[in-house]
Amino acid sequence: MTARTIWILSLAACSAGSAVGTDVTNTVDGETNPLVDTGFSGPWVTTSDNGDSTYTTVVASISTVDWVWFSFTDGEVGVGPDDRGGWDVRFRREVVQLNSATSGSGDVQAAPLDRVALAEVRWPPMGGWTVDSTNDADGDGYEDWALFSWFDYDYETHTLEAANRSFVIRTPQGDVRVRFDTYYNEVDGNSGYPKFTWGWLPEEPNPLGDAGGQWSVNQGAGTVYLHLQGQVALDVTSPDSAGWDIGLSAQGAVLNNAGAGLLAAGVAAPYADVTAPPADGFTATLDDAFTLDGATATPADVTWVVKHPDGNHEKVRFEALDLLRAEEL
Repeated sequence: MTARTIWILSLAACSAGSAVGTDVTNTVDGETNPLVDTGFSGPWVTTSDNGDSTYTTVVASISTVDWVWFSFTDGEVGVGPDDRGGWDVRFRREVVQLNSATSGSGDVQAAPLDRVALAEVRWPPMGGWTVDSTNDADGDGYEDWALFSWFDYDYETHTLEAANRSFVIRTPQGDVRVRFDTYYNEVDGNSGYPKFTWGWLPEEPNPLGDAGGQWSVNQGAGTVYLHLQGQVALDVTSPDSAGWDIGLSAQGAVLNNAGAGLLAAGVAAPYADVTAPPADGFTATLDDAFTLDGATATPADVTWVVKHPDGNHEKVRFEALDLLRAEEL
């Protein structure tokens, strides 16, 4: 792994600094937003070493005007409205933006990994990379920032909670795994203090690769656990994990019905012809995905549709034990 400089301060410093500011309100664009009095003087970013190749960072993202500019190698780059240069992500209240596209001149990208624990993120995904955009392609009324989905908002209690989601952020210095923990100060409960755990991904061979539009799987001596939507292999320590969807090994394919509650249905149609999920036929296993005869594994001539409890679907076509196609429906 390439040596990188990490900027470290004690988390206790952030707790002491947060007591300086007091929440008031300010109306901006017709909405009432929290604001902090001008007595706050920092520290704006604090980072601690967790001793397991991960770090925990808290950002005093308390201004509705100024950004806190942050680099994974240098820590706090600066605070203010203008681009400070050399940053990876910037913070302003709950908004977190990447140094890319419409937010910055850099080429920082991010890939979301729903329901994936940070400890399971060991390799970067093959696809799903996004940059910041001022468009609103999904029509939710917000610009399409790559990290906008880091939180869920409760409109009844008007509180923000970190989503069950990890991210891989690709920076000029390497790939970083990131998972947000909270938005509220742990001492006084004030909002505007996003806390996240992160670590550099090791530079090592990825068991999942791109084979001309198909996924190649290097099984080695064990099972490779795949997260279909994230196009990524996970380092799963327990089969009860909710992060993985399909596991592939020399014994065939297994479906994560226990941890993730998935179901699958085999459709007797070519991969390209399956454009919608079937109405029925879903089961809890992939026992019929392969016919095993000694060292020979013959995939069934079907396209599988994987169904998630939330109603989302992916289609999968096994070409061999170490080769498949997969995409969202």
